[in-house]
This record gives sequence, C-alpha cells and structure tokens, in this order.
Amino acid sequence: MITIISVVAFFVIAYIFYDMITTRKNIKKFKITKEIKKNYKKLTVSTNEVVILTRDYYAEESPDQLAGAETLYSLYVDSMPQVEQKYISILTYDFFINSTKYTFKSVPIDMSNTQIKDIFKNEKNIAIYYDKSDLTKHYFDLSKLIRG
Repeated sequence: MITIISVVAFFVIAYIFYDMITTRKNIKKFKITKEIKKNYKKLTVSTNEVVILTRDYYAEESPDQLAGAETLYSLYVDSMPQVEQKYISILTYDFFINSTKYTFKSVPIDMSNTQIKDIFKNEKNIAIYYDKSDLTKHYFDLSKLIRG
C-alpha cells in the first residue's frame, strides 16, 4: 500500500529532477562560453540602455504536455487542460559604428519584463560579446538569469 509520505517523496524527487533539467537548459542558453569570450569583442553597456521587449500569451497545457511532477499529479487527479499566462522577452541594444545602427538582440527569455528587471536591479552593466567582422553574431551575457 502506498503511503502519503512515499507519494510526497516521489513528487519531491520528480520536481528536483525536473528543476535540474530546466536549470541545465538555461545554463546552455544563457552562459557565455570560453570560446566566445576569447574570440569576440566585449562591449559593456549600462543596463539602463538595454531595452526589454516582452510579449505575453496564453497557452493551454493538457495533461500530456505537462512535465515532471505535474504529469504524475495529473494521473491521480481528474485534470482538465489549464490555460496559463506565459511571457517571452528579448533584450535589445542599439549599437552604432560609423553612423550605422545595429540592433543587438538576446536569445528569447521565458520571463516577464518585471522578472528580468528584478534580477538585474542591482546590476549597473551588462556585457555583450560580438564578432567585429560579422555583427549579426552577438551574445548577451545572461548568466544572471541562471537559477541556482
């Protein structure tokens, strides 16, 4: 017979595993590699000069789309699809070379404008790495967004 403690322990372990996977994905997405630091030029800009563009949308999650502990929970509960508000944001910075404007854009971030501002509120600067010969190759240092 399954006890409540074993069910709770199972959910806790499933959540920890899900959180580890999510954190690992964010590390790959947001971390600047040694190769980029070595081969790209670093531009340090004020966080006040960076613009955050955010779009919100509503997404329906049915039980088969849920991950980790949520999927297991849906097996025990008669669950209906849930509509959840989600956010997608990018950071932008306008960079000028010889009177030509280039807009640097970050990778998409699954956070709201407010969440990003809260994380960067104590930061004065943000680093952007770019290839001098090809300005379409650029990376924002978003390592502050990595949880854990």
